[in-house]
Amino acid sequence: MTTHAWTTTLRAAAAAVVVAGGLTLAAPGSAHATRADCESGANGFVDIAEYQEGAEHGRLYLHEGANLPGTLTLNVANIQGKQRGFAKLVAGQPGDEFWMDWTTNYRNGTASSWVQCGPFIAPDSHPHTTAAKETSTQDSWRFRACGSSVNSDRVVCTDWW
Repeated sequence: MTTHAWTTTLRAAAAAVVVAGGLTLAAPGSAHATRADCESGANGFVDIAEYQEGAEHGRLYLHEGANLPGTLTLNVANIQGKQRGFAKLVAGQPGDEFWMDWTTNYRNGTASSWVQCGPFIAPDSHPHTTAAKETSTQDSWRFRACGSSVNSDRVVCTDWW
């Protein structure tokens, strides 16, 4: 196949994905979603207060041993009368990125695709949250919090919950 033929094929495939998708699903290890996929009520997410508290289901540090460690947590709380999951970054450094992944196809310890709510960029060290998504009793529905330090390209994620 010529370069032009490959380019045409790839463009057609990309267009089909864009036309078919309502939610942007990210392949493992990639980030294709935007904040618009989960803000202002998009796709069933709800915006929440930056100081929202919840039961913690995972914790990571973006800056191990630093004065501002960038504590990233996965949380669950009763929000607007429903149990919802969200990611929260506290004491991060300006420029740190964080997000929450949500999947409906978790099986055998892994997810083959997910919606990425974010990334959100911390403007300061105050608490910041992602939008929140309703949880489910279905075992295939899972959440995790992910982030990266402004000083590193390394991405860390909590376990799926």
